[in-house]
Amino acid sequence: MENKTITGNITVLPPVFCGSVEHYVNVSAAETTAVDWKRRFDKRFKVTHRFAIADTRGRLELTVPIAKPPSSQCCWGDIEISTHGNWWDIHRISLESAYGRTPFFEYYADSLLPMLTAGVEERFPLLKNLSDAWTDG
Repeated sequence: MENKTITGNITVLPPVFCGSVEHYVNVSAAETTAVDWKRRFDKRFKVTHRFAIADTRGRLELTVPIAKPPSSQCCWGDIEISTHGNWWDIHRISLESAYGRTPFFEYYADSLLPMLTAGVEERFPLLKNLSDAWTDG
């Protein structure tokens, strides 16, 4: 269950890279939403940089690796994407394999797949930057 706060007519949601169905239900049900990127970093809150897709062989967990935070007092909006491994290739191949020629994927592929190429951590140094671009894509 998502940890959301309702203040007046604004629903404040926790930061997530690629939200669950519940996350987007909350977004669509609210009059106005905001993402709390100022929430204090907690390494146990893994939903911020991990998500699952339905693959041809079942559930597949994907992770955007994050760099070690500069301090224990930083917020999620300050977390940098790690250069560890070729995670963007794994994400791109997994999405193409799982959703390939589906209509919604063909519609969004041109917007989303360029974010999953080498140098993504240079174009989007913070997890917040990549999440915002992914959501706007």
